[in-house]
Amino acid sequence: MIVKLSIVNQWTIDLYCRAVPVCTNLVEVRERHIRQTEGDRQVERTVIRVEEWKQNSIAGGTSQSRTWSTRQPNSNGR
Repeated sequence: MIVKLSIVNQWTIDLYCRAVPVCTNLVEVRERHIRQTEGDRQVERTVIRVEEWKQNSIAGGTSQSRTWSTRQPNSNGR
């Protein structure tokens, strides 16, 4: 059961579902775009944070976070 899911875009959801086979325990997905300058190049980094609900027979459940980060050159290729 999905408790709360703020869908940022389909790419984020697809990435999460490829990394974690079971997508039924999503609690929240957050995406951030960070622009950084590395040397003379600008790099756009996408950070994805996922709150995931894990079933736990003793405590009833715990919330767990995962973070992905991708590096990609910005649109003008610099």
